[in-house]
Amino acid sequence: MKINLCFPTVFGFVDCPFINEIQESYKNIISNFKYELNGRCDESPHTNLKFVKLNNWIVGELNKYIKAHLYKDVYECKESWLFDYKIGSYQPIHNHPGFVFSALFFLEGYEDDVNLTFYNPVDDMMNPLNNTAKQKGETNDFTHREIYFKPKTGRLIIWRSHVMHSVSSKTKNCKRIIFAYNFNKQ
Repeated sequence: MKINLCFPTVFGFVDCPFINEIQESYKNIISNFKYELNGRCDESPHTNLKFVKLNNWIVGELNKYIKAHLYKDVYECKESWLFDYKIGSYQPIHNHPGFVFSALFFLEGYEDDVNLTFYNPVDDMMNPLNNTAKQKGETNDFTHREIYFKPKTGRLIIWRSHVMHSVSSKTKNCKRIIFAYNFNKQ
């Protein structure tokens, strides 16, 4: 039998080749920003010229993702923000309505911290496999109900903005600093 993937949910991820050059200076820059108690900061990295090297790289990676989809339009970042997660901080299940693409960059993150979780956009209530099956390795790309990305310093993740995602409550006492971006047509 031939198996055909007709409507996949596509994620792009890549590690920044120059993270060691920018990490400390970027952390110094953002240390002067104002943060909410949960760690959110509404500064817009996509408009800050101090982050131009990272922003240009992210746009270049987004363009590769767009090209793989055969989309012809030009997209630009319309909003961005920072998050320096504190213990107990989390993100409930949400998506980014009104945008086409979203991206998250880990300025600092550690793989033993809580995952970034994405949920299957196909509401298959009759899927006979539960989330325990995923943890046991008993699901595949056809049957996952959710997927996880571990935080990793320098990692960029790109996805379609309609995909629901969340971050569980942070329990580890380690840094988790992200830059988040939303893109639309120019």
